[in-house]
Amino acid sequence: MAKIVLPSIQEVINVLPILSSSKMVQQVHEAHLFAADIHGQNSRPSGELYIEHDRAVAHTLGQVGIDISTITAGLLHDTLMLTYAESDKTERRMADQFGPDVTNLVVGLNKIAPYTSLDGSEDDRKLEKLRRAILHIVDNDIRILLIRMADSLNDLLVAKALPRESQVEIAREAAEIYAPIANRLGVWSMKWQLEDLSFRYLHPNVYKELASKLSQKRHQRDERIAKRVQELRQKLESAKIEAEVKGRSKHIYSLHRKMVRKNLPFEEIYDLHALRIIVAENDLSACYQILGMVHNMWVPIPEEFDDYIANPKPNGYSSLHTAVYDQDGQIFEVQIRTRAMDDEAERGIAAHWAYKEDSGRPSGELTRRVTWLRQLLIDLRDEEPADAPTEQRMINVDDLSKRIYVFTPNRDLIELPEGGTPIDFAYQIHTEVGHKCRGAKVNGKMVPLNYQLKQGDTISIIKAKHSKPSRDWMSEAAGYTQSGRTRSKVRQWFRINDREENILRGMDMVEQELKRLKLSNWITAKELAESFRETEEDFYAKVGFGDIQYSQLSGSIGLIQDKKKQEIARDQEDEIEELNYRAPEYQQKKGLTIQGLEGLHHRMANCCSPIPPEPIIGYITRGRGVSIHRKGCDQFMAMVYEEPGRLIEVDWGFGQGQQIHQIPMIVQAYRRSELAEDIATLVSGRPIQLSRTKSATNKKGLTTVYMTVHVHTLDDIEWLTQKLNGMSAVLDVRRQRKGSA
Repeated sequence: MAKIVLPSIQEVINVLPILSSSKMVQQVHEAHLFAADIHGQNSRPSGELYIEHDRAVAHTLGQVGIDISTITAGLLHDTLMLTYAESDKTERRMADQFGPDVTNLVVGLNKIAPYTSLDGSEDDRKLEKLRRAILHIVDNDIRILLIRMADSLNDLLVAKALPRESQVEIAREAAEIYAPIANRLGVWSMKWQLEDLSFRYLHPNVYKELASKLSQKRHQRDERIAKRVQELRQKLESAKIEAEVKGRSKHIYSLHRKMVRKNLPFEEIYDLHALRIIVAENDLSACYQILGMVHNMWVPIPEEFDDYIANPKPNGYSSLHTAVYDQDGQIFEVQIRTRAMDDEAERGIAAHWAYKEDSGRPSGELTRRVTWLRQLLIDLRDEEPADAPTEQRMINVDDLSKRIYVFTPNRDLIELPEGGTPIDFAYQIHTEVGHKCRGAKVNGKMVPLNYQLKQGDTISIIKAKHSKPSRDWMSEAAGYTQSGRTRSKVRQWFRINDREENILRGMDMVEQELKRLKLSNWITAKELAESFRETEEDFYAKVGFGDIQYSQLSGSIGLIQDKKKQEIARDQEDEIEELNYRAPEYQQKKGLTIQGLEGLHHRMANCCSPIPPEPIIGYITRGRGVSIHRKGCDQFMAMVYEEPGRLIEVDWGFGQGQQIHQIPMIVQAYRRSELAEDIATLVSGRPIQLSRTKSATNKKGLTTVYMTVHVHTLDDIEWLTQKLNGMSAVLDVRRQRKGSA
């Protein structure tokens, strides 16, 4: 890495916002003198002077277009790193000279400084505390976070002079905290530098290998990019579209991540460079016009197209992305956006930090973005996979919509969710303290256990040897706990200590559910327990406590039913043969009418076995007469599709309702020996008659009834089928197709 040249104060002035007044410029000069006076010639561990580092941080902030107060605070950000007495004195001087806005930024940054360092620790709990501190920053002033990001970036730029351990610590903090946040805030100019520089120190060998491979053919790639840029510029000029075209190479960390994500070696990553087209005017139609132009010039890769204009990313990023093959078969990416979109992409949230001259309050757009960021950080829960990309792993806490900080009597700081109660506090101290809690004092006064604690309260928990949790503590609606972590610990206590009661409750719940479904004689608790891979006792305990929900119980019952039905289907043919039962032949007083003619040779198709009075259709076969099918039969439809000329109209030869049809049916139920009698009772009073009824029950308790049903219309069969399916313990109702035509 080349030697870093740190910016001068004039270079800081040069990156101030365009509309900065002379008073603002004077403020920056004064802040530089203030910091120089505090630091003198003191050097940082990396070798540069403190004042040089301050200028570098302010310069980085100026490059992303932040406001004057933040740039000023960047120059002053580490001037309070002194003894308490000196720091207090410096803070008063700062407030007098630069006002409360700048001072609050510097003070806020120094307050969270002890948390914003991993101290070389690999302990995820330390990382979690750092992340919590980040949320605290967001709730106070997000500009503090931007200063800390610029501070981290400049630490990385000079980290070469530090010991290896310090390099890794700085890089890990940048990679796991600040690069993801830069991405969420949309500050691309910081994001890619934080990613590449931290990657350089965390994985030096991989970084050097990729950097070497990129540099070997850099000259060829630069020539190719320049050629494509020139081609595009000529096309844009001929189309009279004013736009800037520039090329860029893929950043090293981005390249590494793509190799890992697609499991490809370096040699198979072809889109190592990209073109960016920035439309001068805020003309969305021009963006899509250029997209068409690009796709006409080169061969597009459809699966690599993304429209982030129509569907912007959550951080506000908008652009058109496409990938194409050029004339040489090389792949490259093209990004198309307006000037406003490009400004948003490079500067992110900093682009919206516009202050009203009179009130000093942030704009409505900035307020919306900060609110969005806070909610985004809150929503990043612990269900995210541990191997998720870094930018997706930021927060892993219970409930961070708002946090409060309270104290033990020994002044230890305890963090709780807003609305936290003494119960939450007790369990945060220790699980056993929570279990034994019977009362609490807040600031020396007794309070109820559902009292909502406030910022800065001091809490003392009153314990009793034989106290135990209340079941009300498990209910969020009851108001005794705000933290899901607390409720989880309470549930665990009842899961272990109230086992007998849970078992009795579970037995009752399972019995009632099986009775409700009318399956008590068919499915046993043992079968249900086995489906959950539990003993009966453990199964009952989990149902009674709520670890197994009603929805899970019903799902398991359904699966067992399906399994038993499959067993029934396998045994079905054997049952029919054992009873020597054969479906009756259809007795028709008239022959089939085929296009108005009777007596033509025909046969019933085995594929659908039509039964009167189902609608039927005929198919003229080669040498076997006419085969009769149900209308809608899949096999018939396929044959007609091939040879439509063979279709022929057919009917049963009698009017609807004028003929009694004999239809064989099979009904199966579990342990219902009186099934035949119940069916006879069901059809009494209807124009339906039963004959040739035969029933049997096998060793598994399955009762099967074989019967012939005499009906006038197909509606009668549909009614009967529906009613039979509604009978308790009935498993299957079907019509048996006849044995022969």
